[in-house]
Amino acid sequence: MPNKNMISNRKTINGIYKIVFIAVFTGCIMLLAVVFISTYIFNQTRSLMYLDYITEEYDKFNRQCENLIMEKEFVENCEKCISDKRYISEIKYKLKDIGIYGSEMKVILTDRKGGIRFAENDEKSDLHICSFLKIIVANAKEGETPYHSIYKLRTYAADLVYTYIGRDDMVINLFVERPIWERVFPKYRFDGVITGRNQNAIMTSREGFVADNKLNKFEIGKNKEKLKDYVVNSKVLADGKTKIYSMIYAPKNEVILLVGILIVIVFGSLWSVIVIKISMNTAKESARVREELIHRNYIAEIRELTARINPHFMYNTLEMIKYMIVQDGKTARIILEKFTKILRYSISSTEREISLEEDLHYIKDYIAIQEERFKDRFKCNFKISDEAKELKVMKLALQPIIENSIKYGFKKSMYLDVEVVGEKKENYLVLTVTDDGGGMEEEALEKLREEIKESEVKGTHNGIHNIARRLELKYKGKSGLSIENTEKGFKVTLYIKQEEENV
Repeated sequence: MPNKNMISNRKTINGIYKIVFIAVFTGCIMLLAVVFISTYIFNQTRSLMYLDYITEEYDKFNRQCENLIMEKEFVENCEKCISDKRYISEIKYKLKDIGIYGSEMKVILTDRKGGIRFAENDEKSDLHICSFLKIIVANAKEGETPYHSIYKLRTYAADLVYTYIGRDDMVINLFVERPIWERVFPKYRFDGVITGRNQNAIMTSREGFVADNKLNKFEIGKNKEKLKDYVVNSKVLADGKTKIYSMIYAPKNEVILLVGILIVIVFGSLWSVIVIKISMNTAKESARVREELIHRNYIAEIRELTARINPHFMYNTLEMIKYMIVQDGKTARIILEKFTKILRYSISSTEREISLEEDLHYIKDYIAIQEERFKDRFKCNFKISDEAKELKVMKLALQPIIENSIKYGFKKSMYLDVEVVGEKKENYLVLTVTDDGGGMEEEALEKLREEIKESEVKGTHNGIHNIARRLELKYKGKSGLSIENTEKGFKVTLYIKQEEENV
C-alpha cells in the first residue's frame, strides 16, 4: 500500500498540474484580449484620423467652390461669356488661380428654365444633361447659397454640381468631376465615401461600395457583407445633407491569433514540464527513508535554490522572444535554440560538479541572449586561464552573479560592461565578476554582507544570496564569496574549494 508521503506527493503534483493548466489557459485568454483590444483601438484611431482628414479637405474645397461661383468678378465674366466666348479664358484663369481648374471641372450657363445658353463643349446635344439642368435649375432659389446636386453618369463617381442664380436670367452651373476627388483620398491610402442628400454617392473610392449603380446610393445596410472586414466611421457635415464615411480595411486575422495562442501554449507547456520535473524530483527526494533525512534536506535545498535561478532569466528571455518572433524570426529561432540548451542544462541533475569549461558553454549562451536583448549597450568579456577551465564548479554558479550585475547595473547606467575572470589560486578556483554599473551605497553593501550569512534567501540581490547559500551547503564552509565596490561599479568574487583529485 502506498504510504502517506507518496499520497501527499501525488496530491502535490496533481495540484501543480491544475495550477499550470489554469495559468496557461489564462495566459491564452489574456493574449487574445490584449491583441483584440489593441487592434480595435489602433484601427479606430486610424479611421477617425482619416475621417477628420477627408472632412477637412472636403469642407475647404466646398467653401472654395461656393465662394467662387458667387464672386462678383466671376459672375460678370460668365455674363460676358454668353455674348463673347473669348471670356471663357477668364473663367479658366479664375479656376486655375485658386488651384482647382482642369478637365475635372466645367461651367455650363443656362437661363432660368434650364435652357443652355453657353457650354464649352457639345452639351447642348446631350439630352440627358439638358433634362438634368432643367430639374436642378427649377430647384435652385435666387439669392441663396449655391444649390448642390449630383449628376450621375459613370460607374463609381458622380459630378457634384453647384448651381447659382445670377443676374439677367443667367444661372451658373459648376460641374466638379471625379479627378478632383482623387486629391481628397490619396494621403492615407484608405477607402472612403462622400454622399449628398438621400444617400446619393458623390464619390466612392471603390466601385463595389455602391450597391446599385443605377440609383447611385450608398447605404450601410445594403453593404454589410462588403464592409464586414472594414472599420467604418462617419460624420454628417454642417449642411445636414453631406455625409462622409472613412473605411479602414482590417480583416480578422485568425492566423496571427492562432500563432499567438500556439506560442503561449508551447512556452507554457515548456514551463509546465520544467516546474513539474523539478517538483517531481523534490517529491521523490522527500519520500526517502528517514535515515537519509539530513542528506535529503541538504539536496532539496540546493535544488530549490538552483530552481530559483531558472525562472528569473527564463521570464525575461520568453518576453524578448515573444516580441522578436514578429520582427525578426531568424534571430528569434537562434535565441530560442540557445534558450532551450540552457533549459535542458538547468533541469538535469544539480548535485553533480562539472568543469568550469563545460559550464562556460551555457553561460556564454546566456550572455548571447542578453547581448541580443540589450544590443550594444551590454558587453561581457571572459578572461579564464586554461588551468582554471579544468577545475570543478557548481552548475550555474556564474549566471546569477552576471544577472545581478545586469539587473542593478542598468539602473544607474545606460551602458554596462561586465568582466569575468577565472584563475587557480592554491587549492581554490577563484572566479571574479566585475561591472561598471555604479556599485552600491556603503550602508547597503554592509547590509547585504550580513544578509548573505543567513540561511533564508530574502531581500534584494537574491542571486548573490542564492549562490552564497549553495556554496555553504555544497562545500560545508570550505567555499564562499565576497562582495565589494570598485571605482566604477561592483565586484563579486567566488572561492570554490577543489578536491585533491581535481587539483
